[in-house]
Amino acid sequence: MFLAKIPLYWHLMSLIFLSPPMEFQCDNLQQSIEKEHGGCPCDNPSWNRSVFTETAQTKFGLICDRAWVISFSESMLYVGTLIGSLVFGFMADKYGRLLMFSLCCLCVATAGCLVSVMPTAVSYIIMRCLEGIGTGGAIVTGFVYIIEYCGTRYRDIVAALYHIPLTIGHVTLAGVSYLLRNYNKLQLALSVPMFVVALSGLLIHESPKWLMDSGKIDKAAEVIKKIDKFNNTSTSDNIRIEMEQYRAALPKTARNKENFFQIFKYKKLLVNFLSMSAIYLICGMVIFLYGVELFPTGVRNSVLGVLSVLSRIGMIIAPPVNSLHQTVAGTIFGVSAILGALLCYPLPETKYVALPSTMDHSRALHRKSLRESFSLQNRQPSGAQ
Repeated sequence: MFLAKIPLYWHLMSLIFLSPPMEFQCDNLQQSIEKEHGGCPCDNPSWNRSVFTETAQTKFGLICDRAWVISFSESMLYVGTLIGSLVFGFMADKYGRLLMFSLCCLCVATAGCLVSVMPTAVSYIIMRCLEGIGTGGAIVTGFVYIIEYCGTRYRDIVAALYHIPLTIGHVTLAGVSYLLRNYNKLQLALSVPMFVVALSGLLIHESPKWLMDSGKIDKAAEVIKKIDKFNNTSTSDNIRIEMEQYRAALPKTARNKENFFQIFKYKKLLVNFLSMSAIYLICGMVIFLYGVELFPTGVRNSVLGVLSVLSRIGMIIAPPVNSLHQTVAGTIFGVSAILGALLCYPLPETKYVALPSTMDHSRALHRKSLRESFSLQNRQPSGAQ
């Protein structure tokens, strides 16, 4: 999961090297043009290929009145991440974290390879959007997966480590691009590793917490036993019975499949969601961990998908705001930061608290007496925390 983020972020940042600014000259001008027009229109450009031998710009002739296609393709990539975060976030709550993560990686790999052979600018843009859909879904589902796997003590550390490959991806992308200066070869080099990542899903196990809270007790117990064997540790021999007892103790409504829209039935959860929505919109990806700690297993990925969409909307809004007058832009950013801080006030503390399994557990986070000695830590089977 950690290493998968390196090629994922290659795809998010690859346009810098797939279509960098290229110098060109017109070999056969058919009309007189003024110097300020910079050589446009130009039907038969002669490219300076001293640095990059082939780019999306040279392949599709993206100059003059077609230059906008370059920035539009990048926008469509990020539109894809919005769609992927939302769609696969909901699907991961229903069908499992690991399956959706593998499908997202396969989507990135396939679309990425097809980008290199697309014959037209339109098909190129469509494939870039599909790349974004897979990338957005993989980032969201992968994060929830690792958080559900680790215990309460190391959750904050694991969340921080999960984002380190982001920087590694940015650094290594420059090296790969330096070696491969051809658009087609570079795109293939960035995409093929994602097939390996997708297949790695066959070697790891589904989140035992999702399995248990989804009623798949046998599979959850089997996964925990395999984890024990790999780590050379041991949990209770009656782990399956403990899980069944835990499920039986839950309210009947909680044993049924909970869905995202049930959040709106409970005032405290609605406050949590609205506050986190505004905070994500303002602060982006800084608060990834806290968002998943507030909501139960059945809707955790769905919520993070929605919050991720809002965080990316915030990133989209930021550049136009920054272009405003310095005083206006500074005021907007400053007030937004203060608003984000104030919206943290109604939210509960989650440090050393087990991830909630049901809506009732999430609501209990707001009660100080329950939070300080949260019974989830003792009632949940140790391997499922």
